[in-house]
Amino acid sequence: MPPTPAKPASCKTRKQRRQLGRSLRDEIKRVSHAGWDAKQRAFDVVDLLREANRQRIAKLLPLKYGAMAVSPFGFFRGAVPLMAADLAALPRTGLAAQICGDAHVRNLGAFEAPDGRLIFDINDFDETMVGPWEWDVKRMSASLVLAGREAGNTDKQCKAAVVAFVESYREAMRRFSEMSVIDLARFQISRVLRSYAKTLLPHLAHFFSHYSPEDVVFRVVGTGSIGLRDYVVLMFACAISDPIFIQIKEEPKSAYAPYLAASLVPAHQGERVTAGQRAMQMQSDIFLGWTSINGRDYVVRQLRDHKAGIEDDDLKGDGLVQYARMAGELLSKGHARSGDACAISGYLGNSDRCDRAMAGFGITYANQTVKDWEALRRAIRLGKVKALKPAAPKTPSAKATGHKTK
Repeated sequence: MPPTPAKPASCKTRKQRRQLGRSLRDEIKRVSHAGWDAKQRAFDVVDLLREANRQRIAKLLPLKYGAMAVSPFGFFRGAVPLMAADLAALPRTGLAAQICGDAHVRNLGAFEAPDGRLIFDINDFDETMVGPWEWDVKRMSASLVLAGREAGNTDKQCKAAVVAFVESYREAMRRFSEMSVIDLARFQISRVLRSYAKTLLPHLAHFFSHYSPEDVVFRVVGTGSIGLRDYVVLMFACAISDPIFIQIKEEPKSAYAPYLAASLVPAHQGERVTAGQRAMQMQSDIFLGWTSINGRDYVVRQLRDHKAGIEDDDLKGDGLVQYARMAGELLSKGHARSGDACAISGYLGNSDRCDRAMAGFGITYANQTVKDWEALRRAIRLGKVKALKPAAPKTPSAKATGHKTK
């Protein structure tokens, strides 16, 4: 495993913490973040994915692999374990924060805050861990290229979007590093259920106690989560006109767990997701908590209708750059709330060295993802992997696969 620079305990002031960040450039140059070489892999892509999905519901896996086979970006969404292994083999700054773990363009969206307002933020924390801030930045960088290509953009446009994303992240981190702790905290852009209620704050547990379960359905969700157990419980309070939907979603260990310190996360995976979401979001679901069922860990939360996501048309042309800037600020905010904004800002500095390096990584890793996607499709054709729809609806364009770039 690459060496991890240690953070001196004596660094107290903002100036000292920024200097710490700057000093790390001597060990890990900012331009080095562009580096990626598949030759360092010591595993087979398909074998790794199959092993990572071994504990999931077997009959749903063909659906997952079918979704991953549709496009390179579809593959990317379901291949967090693969990228986690790749990132773990790269040098890291040693500056930790609560990372989303699955930072990509579809995992940012709008949802209803507890006070009824619609806010835009990171909305998926299944892979959250305390880890290197740059892992989130690199995953989002690659996703901007893959999703940008899928929306019809050239590599030149995708690269510009990644530069804008990292620039936004870097500039926002500098602003956050100058804020007071309280200002940063305020910043914003059944039986199963009984054990879960104990994880809520007392006054929220009181409100939840007024509801009783009426019906339960099994649910299949996004590409990355297919094969996990996911239930929706319909509950009613005193009157039939007062319903609430509660989601109970299985949470296995994060794909990053083998590469990071186990002592940094709770043993219960639902608690891990809950803690990570609360750390990174300004406002989280008031009923966010966790429980266990038959030895499996679950996160519990309210299922809300007021949601909005990003579509391909939103990522065309200048829309991709505008989205990238917003993503940079949101990701920076999450890392600043949970990590050392001064040290990270000190490392990034005021130049565009890291911006351009991450853009280079984004293009290179997106091209590698295309090759990995093709390896999965080949395994499906040969019958080594079962997929619901072995043949994708259509072959992505040259722009989408990255075989021709500008």
